[in-house]
Amino acid sequence: MSGQTANNRFWFMFHKDKILLAEDASGGLHIPCAPAAPLEAAGLTHSLSEYNGLPCQAFAVTEFPADASPKCCAGNEKALRYLPMELRNDFYDMFGEELFAIAGHGKQMLHWDRTSQFCPLCGTKTKVDTPKSKKCPACGHEMFPHLYVAILALVTKGDSTLLVKAHNVKQDVHVLVAGFLEPGESLEQCVRREVLEETNIQVRNIRYFASQSWPHLSNMMIGFFAEYESGEIRLQEDELRAAAFYRRDNMPPVPKPMSLTSRLIDWWVSGRELPIGNDGKNSHLPDPRVD
Repeated sequence: MSGQTANNRFWFMFHKDKILLAEDASGGLHIPCAPAAPLEAAGLTHSLSEYNGLPCQAFAVTEFPADASPKCCAGNEKALRYLPMELRNDFYDMFGEELFAIAGHGKQMLHWDRTSQFCPLCGTKTKVDTPKSKKCPACGHEMFPHLYVAILALVTKGDSTLLVKAHNVKQDVHVLVAGFLEPGESLEQCVRREVLEETNIQVRNIRYFASQSWPHLSNMMIGFFAEYESGEIRLQEDELRAAAFYRRDNMPPVPKPMSLTSRLIDWWVSGRELPIGNDGKNSHLPDPRVD
């Protein structure tokens, strides 16, 4: 990106959970890049990581003008207006995984800021203690950004895998069994429980694959492979509307590559050897398209 100076920074601005992009005269969309924030922040401004050697910051706005003139990152053209965009689909396709991750970090911090305004113990308005913590001035209760841990399970049965259609997935795609970790259970216990609850299938040989931060909302997704052990499919009907085992040559539509679900499925479809464990050094999401 051209036109950058030492004082520039990327501004990840959000309005009602959608990121605001600057549109230039040619119709191009950009993350605003300028020394000062293009719009007024409604609340805290959060420092994120760097992109292309420049710092990234995120804040929320209560409103934005139909037209504006911030300095964009492409040659410093003046933007004609701001356009809101969902992170989940179009933003990832347009800007890629690295910027999606940075924007997701910003969205999660803003969600935490919005939901930690008051102490849950005594109701007193909280105060910022550090860039990633708040403290109640009355009772001393500390609050940190929260994550909701969820598992994904790709269950294999011979040369087929278990895919489901969930009520809460709007797209017409098949996904993996998923669910949130409950207090007192390990991740492996969560895998066994969720697969059994949703499909009546018992599994064994549970193996870690990878994890992914997912900003809708503040989820940490952890993917596993598991093997079928016993049982016949019986749906948890309030969660699922369909479930079946599919062979590699007869796969239904699945989510886009941006998701950990897609990476798990692609890894299995590619016929690669399934992982036998994790040594703690794998910090990047495995990509079956890369040797």
